[in-house]
Amino acid sequence: MSRGTASPGPIELSRGASGLRHLRWVREVLGTLTAYLALEEHLSVEQRAAIEEEVDRTAALVSGLSAAVKPYRDFLERTRTLARGKLRAAEYLVASGGSPGSGGSGLASPPGPNEAAVLRAEAEAEMAAVEDERRRLHASLERAIDATREGLLSMNRRLERMLSPAFVVGLYPGLTGDGSRVKDDGDPDDDAAG
Repeated sequence: MSRGTASPGPIELSRGASGLRHLRWVREVLGTLTAYLALEEHLSVEQRAAIEEEVDRTAALVSGLSAAVKPYRDFLERTRTLARGKLRAAEYLVASGGSPGSGGSGLASPPGPNEAAVLRAEAEAEMAAVEDERRRLHASLERAIDATREGLLSMNRRLERMLSPAFVVGLYPGLTGDGSRVKDDGDPDDDAAG
């Protein structure tokens, strides 16, 4: 796996990919490692032991990343969407003039201009607090992504010495052309399909 801002190699997911996409990527690697354990008769004792250790390490990476992805995604999909909706509604009320005579709001009893402005100010303050929390959760997610990437890089080095570079490349799923997600054309609900 390359470092820095260079374009990703054939096995490296883009650093800019979401936490959820990183989680899918590392789970795919874990699936491949686990599959090798079923091929016991084709592995030396040392190779099997090395792969077992990597399964344990990679499962820990999956757990750590999942523990950061879930709260972030839940926050975005629940708390943040509600705050954004509240702000849009308040902005609409302000823009529509906030009075029954303006004919703009469509509400049976819209708030007056002053009340609409207060509602917008409250929504803006709530959105600012939500964004502070989003940044905190995102920073935690970024640390988990970095730990996952570093963990996989270390795994690559260990397995290249024990097995081969080609073996390591084979652990990783195919990626889209831009390296931003796992390629999965068999799943029409997957955003990487097509």
